[in-house]
Amino acid sequence: MIVFERFTLKNGLRVIYHQDPAATLSTVCLTYDVGTKDEKKGKTGMAHLFEHLLFSGSKNCKNFDVVIQEAGGENNAYTNQDMTVYYNTIPHNNLDVALWLEADRMSQLQIKKSGLQKEKKIVIEEFKETTLDEPYGDVWHYIGPKAYPLHPYQIPTIGACIEDIQSIDMEDIKNFYSTFYQPSNAVLSVCTQLEFHHFKEKVSFWFETIPSDPAPKRVEYPINPITQNQVFKLLGKVVQPCLFLIFQSTKRLDPQYYLDDIISDFLAEGENAFLYKNLVKDQAIFAEIDAYVTGNTDGGLFIIEAKPLNNISLELAHEALWKTLEQSKSDQIGNYDFEKICNQIAYNQALEEQSSFNKAIQLGYYELLGDAALIDKEIDLYFKANLEDLNIRMRQLLDPNKNLCFFYLPK
Repeated sequence: MIVFERFTLKNGLRVIYHQDPAATLSTVCLTYDVGTKDEKKGKTGMAHLFEHLLFSGSKNCKNFDVVIQEAGGENNAYTNQDMTVYYNTIPHNNLDVALWLEADRMSQLQIKKSGLQKEKKIVIEEFKETTLDEPYGDVWHYIGPKAYPLHPYQIPTIGACIEDIQSIDMEDIKNFYSTFYQPSNAVLSVCTQLEFHHFKEKVSFWFETIPSDPAPKRVEYPINPITQNQVFKLLGKVVQPCLFLIFQSTKRLDPQYYLDDIISDFLAEGENAFLYKNLVKDQAIFAEIDAYVTGNTDGGLFIIEAKPLNNISLELAHEALWKTLEQSKSDQIGNYDFEKICNQIAYNQALEEQSSFNKAIQLGYYELLGDAALIDKEIDLYFKANLEDLNIRMRQLLDPNKNLCFFYLPK
């Protein structure tokens, strides 16, 4: 069990503290409640661009990387559709350096027009590398609008198009920063050896005087249910065809999320998983196959990705996949598979909890979801799943009349 302390500063910053006497380094993580779902039409890619801009310098620090490295640490960040996360690992005696850096760029970020242009060029090059040049890199530009016709989840994190990134100007940046990058819209999670009262003093010193407005109110966008079966054909710079089968999953905190996650592991986690054993090992239809749940806050997707062997057409592979999915619904998930999957999930979490870095990241993530204590409670939610409910959910989820299928073919 991960024991932690939680407190909130006067400006609304939520703070999660976990003491780890065995940790060799302190981890400082700032999770902002902002992602691609908060972007405006025509200005997509803003959240990811902003992740880059936060390393451009602040009033009291012109180069974050140099300062953190001179203190013996490292830092980085990532963005997704729901949140943006900045993290630092640093020797315990230099914890103040990481806290100071994060507080300074939260309150006094300084971006020049030349710096904005530089980072836009970098992000545009990343767009070209990961979307236009990487095999299947643009698939989410097609899946997103079909799966989320009215919700901003339709936008990939990198942005909808290069033109959107190019159009972002200084006024856009100032508005985005003042709206989302404030204490009331963030969680600071720290894993360290430092005693709690010393830690609280440091956090209060660096962060409490930062002014903050109330957290921004979100526009609630509808998640359109998938109500029919549709097949789309895509052409791209790929050597091997690939099949993407998309089903409607649930919100991340919906109890059915855990059922969907167990089902994805039953179907494709490991060489003895149902789809892998039947379609890769026994029938030799696919070279590889995977299944996963996106787990988005407002509503996720259940996705099966599969690459057929060279002599198998996508149409034949698609037919074989559905035949095996129907078989999985008939055979059902039994006690042995259920317990094995849950035990593996518990093992993976226990393994992650050996790392102070992972604990700091996860505590911030769960607190942003609503409660940092979920880091320990979720294992019980997996084990409490009812086998009957699990198999009912599998029949409901894998509906041949309610899915989107994408055939990705070589040009």
